Amino acid sequence: MTHEMTPYDPQRLAPFLRRDLLEILFQNISPVDYAALSLLVKYSRETEQEKLYLKDLASHFRIPMPQVSQLARNLQSKGYVRWTHDDRGQDGTYLVLNKDALAPALEQKAYLSDFFQTVVREFGQDRFLQLAGEAAALEQVMWAQAWKEDGQNGRTP
Repeated sequence: MTHEMTPYDPQRLAPFLRRDLLEILFQNISPVDYAALSLLVKYSRETEQEKLYLKDLASHFRIPMPQVSQLARNLQSKGYVRWTHDDRGQDGTYLVLNKDALAPALEQKAYLSDFFQTVVREFGQDRFLQLAGEAAALEQVMWAQAWKEDGQNGRTP
């Protein structure tokens, strides 16, 4: 049975990658910055907005506002985004992607795509799809157990 090469998200494979391998794969941008920028770019495209309000990002990604602010500060310090506000800040603060500074992320995306296509080809696409399916099933079982554990500790998931 032959499968056509399917698009996949390399970030889903991150738990299987050792730290030293990640250091080899991500030389122009950190994995954290790459993941954050990927999510911001995708969110911007989906919402068709250039102004990415922190409150909307926190709500959409279900991340506490202090973490969103820390992420914004980090990305701004590296020049990936501009963090600003409307008029007197009444509508909240927002991020604007610095499209010129996204070159390392775009280069990283192309590199990862080529890398994983080669890995899948050498590993075998059928084997890869089977492994990916098993990993997804394992993740579902782990989440189900985590929800049970959380409920037993008196917290509501």
